[in-house]
Amino acid sequence: MSSVSDVSKQPRTKAEKRKARRQKIREEKNKKRLGIEDGKGYVTDINPNILCGGHLPRDGPPSPKLGGWDHFRAIGSPRYLMAPMVDGSELPFRHLCRKYGVDCCYTPMLHSKIFLDDEVFRRDYFTTTKEDRPLIVQFCANDPTILLQAAKRVENYCDAVDINFGCPQHIAKRGRYGAFLQEEWDLSASMVETLNKNLSVPVWCKIRLIKSNDNPLLPDVEKSIEYAKMMVSAGCQVLAVHGRTRDQKGQNMGIADWSAIKKIREVLPIPVLANGNIRTKEDADLCMKETGVAGVLSACGLLENPALFSGKNILPIDLAREYMEACSLYPPPNSMIRSHLFQILKEELKLHTDIRQGLAEDSRTVASFGDYVNELFRRIQSGEGPPSEALVAEEQRKKLKAMKKGRREDDA
Repeated sequence: MSSVSDVSKQPRTKAEKRKARRQKIREEKNKKRLGIEDGKGYVTDINPNILCGGHLPRDGPPSPKLGGWDHFRAIGSPRYLMAPMVDGSELPFRHLCRKYGVDCCYTPMLHSKIFLDDEVFRRDYFTTTKEDRPLIVQFCANDPTILLQAAKRVENYCDAVDINFGCPQHIAKRGRYGAFLQEEWDLSASMVETLNKNLSVPVWCKIRLIKSNDNPLLPDVEKSIEYAKMMVSAGCQVLAVHGRTRDQKGQNMGIADWSAIKKIREVLPIPVLANGNIRTKEDADLCMKETGVAGVLSACGLLENPALFSGKNILPIDLAREYMEACSLYPPPNSMIRSHLFQILKEELKLHTDIRQGLAEDSRTVASFGDYVNELFRRIQSGEGPPSEALVAEEQRKKLKAMKKGRREDDA
């Protein structure tokens, strides 16, 4: 028998009933996508190779903890790395890029507090497989205790934990993390030191250059060097340096300063990685030659061309199809799929606007995204152009009519 409180929580109006039905459908789809059954947690017969939210640790006992160059050599001395990207460096995209020359990947930036508190967030944003190595898990944080608690959840499923000291976006300013901790050296050092002393894996850090007092778009190289030294003293074992200040973004992005990265690299006893201006394989090799860094990171370049580090000229439509194959094995949130397809197929979608609209508005499952990609592939193979504007308008009219019919049925 339902209690009074249970009854009071039941939806009453039609709108509330519709909302409740849709919420239930979303929950069921999410459970199916993540491989969850009520009361059973991870279901191995849906995706036997996938590790969701840290359910299956690495095989065998943990290796002895190494640091600096010993650690870097132990994971293969990676030269071409996928940079951490918010909603962008998820498992299927890592899977695709590893096939084309990426030899180490970061996860998307994970907010330590949300990761600690929200199981759905963990399952959505931290997925990996035994083949997904070397893997660096990146967190943003401003509290050493919370950061450590979050990092302890992933230490058995990665090769290192990275702290984000480089995000320049406004959301990082509001959240007090990323590059907006550049003025809080004691706090930054405390977070690095806490992880270094308490994790079984090494700590990496990713920073930006500190801006000059005279011009925020130019770096204060000497202060940036001292900042990097502070990170190493606190326990950082590998340092990635983005060669721009936190004010160099958007219209003011400018060119990354490789010479500043070189000066930092020359005074540090640990591996240094460079980030910024890496759009081609030639850029990557030139950066390593000019700066002497151990490796380079790319974000935007890989988003547009996942085969960047291979030096091969792979058609975007073929990369998109391979990405969708990976998504069918390891389904990410739809927003990530949509974003990647828009980036990879940017030029093709300028012509085939109906497919662009379908990806934006109609795709709700991995299969439906795949259908649009396969249709685009068919057109490109056959030399067929996009449909006429009249045909597109008719299709839109039919969809609108179907949507209205669905709403009426929901109201019934």
